[in-house]
Amino acid sequence: MYLLDSSAVIELLGGTPRGRKIEQLVGKIPLAATTISFVEVISGMKGNAIVGALEFFNSIVIFDFDKAAANESIWIDKELRGIGQLLGKSDLYIAGISKKNKLPLVTCDNDFKRIKSITCYFIE
Repeated sequence: MYLLDSSAVIELLGGTPRGRKIEQLVGKIPLAATTISFVEVISGMKGNAIVGALEFFNSIVIFDFDKAAANESIWIDKELRGIGQLLGKSDLYIAGISKKNKLPLVTCDNDFKRIKSITCYFIE
């Protein structure tokens, strides 16, 4: 299973060249996202795009930001602060969910490159 961050979901839904690269990477492997990405993606949508996005999220596994994921987020934050780097809270929470569930993260967001304790697939 692959965990998609918000940027990857947006690219997939948009049918962009990056979205097609994501489709090639994941193939028929099951997909997942987080409640964090759900909020980020849906809140940024307008009109009929919301319906398609909701259908997409209803078709995949959604992982919650729970206490265990919060704990992983804390350690990732400490890891990054230790080398003088910061990560936005939403990205930090998504990374914590990825680490807690031992799922590789598919992303188009370069900020995740700084996290050495999770497996990331960067789509450029």
